[in-house]
Amino acid sequence: MTSKAENYGLLLASGLVAGEALTGILLALLVTIKVNLNELIGNVPSLSETPLGVALYFAVFIILIWVLITIPLRKLKKAKI
Repeated sequence: MTSKAENYGLLLASGLVAGEALTGILLALLVTIKVNLNELIGNVPSLSETPLGVALYFAVFIILIWVLITIPLRKLKKAKI
């Protein structure tokens, strides 16, 4: 039973890693062809050094933890029924 939950979690985490890798490749391609992202999306101010930005980063991290725990457990419960 535990190994099935681990398999679902591993599959979900692998998908997240693959998506991140594809995003990195896409961004590298945009840099290679010299696309100015600031002109495309506008000059977005950085949130990384503000308290709101830190809170948002922690919120995303907590949501990611929640997703990586609840989805495999939910799939495991569905498989048992």
